[in-house]
Amino acid sequence: MKRFALFFIRHPFSQVHLKKDVGLFPIYFSNIFEKVELLKIGKEKKDSIEYKNIIIKDLFRWKKMYSNDWESSKIYEVFCIIMSFFYLVRNRDISHIMLFHINRYSVYFSWLVKKIFPKTKVYIKIDGSKYTVDGLLSKEGLSLKRKCFLSKLREVDLISIETKYLFSELSTSVYFHDNLSLVPNGIERKRNILMPKEKIMLSVARLGTYQKNTEFLLRCFEQMDLQDWKVYLIGSIDESFKATVENFYERRFDLRQSVIFMGEIQDSVLLEEYYSKSSVFLLPSRFESFGIAALEAVACGNYLIMSDVGSAQDLILNDGYGHILKESKEGSQNEEIMMQDCVSVLKNIVDGKVNIYENLEERIAYFNEHFTMENIIKQQCFQEWIG
Repeated sequence: MKRFALFFIRHPFSQVHLKKDVGLFPIYFSNIFEKVELLKIGKEKKDSIEYKNIIIKDLFRWKKMYSNDWESSKIYEVFCIIMSFFYLVRNRDISHIMLFHINRYSVYFSWLVKKIFPKTKVYIKIDGSKYTVDGLLSKEGLSLKRKCFLSKLREVDLISIETKYLFSELSTSVYFHDNLSLVPNGIERKRNILMPKEKIMLSVARLGTYQKNTEFLLRCFEQMDLQDWKVYLIGSIDESFKATVENFYERRFDLRQSVIFMGEIQDSVLLEEYYSKSSVFLLPSRFESFGIAALEAVACGNYLIMSDVGSAQDLILNDGYGHILKESKEGSQNEEIMMQDCVSVLKNIVDGKVNIYENLEERIAYFNEHFTMENIIKQQCFQEWIG
């Protein structure tokens, strides 16, 4: 019997996670393993539930569970390792374990598992950004303790990183070599265009946060005549950003009906409708790990305009798929050059000088082949890991 368990202990768990890699890997592995569990941290006593053939239950309860517990409390971290290990001891038929991120919990727990139960297969999904990889590759201050910590990763059966660029960087390390694979993030199912494309530009993000760089888009739109195009910005709006929005409308009152902040949309059907009818997707982030919103846009055939972060180089293969802004690589962005480039590209789209629909079917086919979960779990690295 093959039994799979995903230990998710870093953040408070919510229904949103079931639509991301935390939920999707167990859901799709349920077609392969005889029993699949997602073990989380609970705040109050609840019975386990079953969702799409996976069992979701609490590993333990931590009443004041917040994400910063991870950084501030070593006691919590050690407790997670102990509770995870004792769960494995009580459930010895667990044959495969999945963990997230490279941290003390994932490294020491996996090391303990491989020492005590060497036949148990361990998979760590790094789920990181360039900042994460730079930290792992840094040679400055690499103490004996740090080297010892990283050396334990050699015993992990499978480690994956999400983008081609980060894979090429990480594969140069002696600690990430034989067991490292490229595994992109994916979406639950194959998509088709649900409705005709309209003259709509879309951005879906936590609007106004430093990472998402929404003010960059407003500065670009301020220099443009959008003609009959609409811009929909979807997502929660950071409180500190609201004054920036009002100042933008004061300077360009005529754009109130063209650049529209929609707020957060939790209705997945309605959100997919916006992805489906929009033609251009905008993501000028300062940094990203992968960028699921961009993947959602590719699934619906959108033309992407992105900064050179996260999955940009994986999703934009050539000019027919989208445009990567000049001088926009993470950590060395020149926003003035980026802005000149972005305004130029957007003006060409608005004026009809760029045929953004020419490769639409090809873009969707590329997504279906490389970024659907059903195809991702068929990769050779998983075939070997599952056995």
